[in-house]
Amino acid sequence: MKVEFDAGKDAANVAKHGVSFARALDLKVFAVVRDFRFEEERYRAYGLLDGFAHCLA
Repeated sequence: MKVEFDAGKDAANVAKHGVSFARALDLKVFAVVRDFRFEEERYRAYGLLDGFAHCLA
């Protein structure tokens, strides 16, 4: 599987959170929930990355 993302947004995410979007496939997911805050369909995945809890939105 391939993850595609904007390089500028990735750089901003690394600066803010210390994690690249490229690591999304490394997330050991333990829960996925629907995010009802938006009109479009969105989900959040919760899991572990390098032993630390993360949320992928």
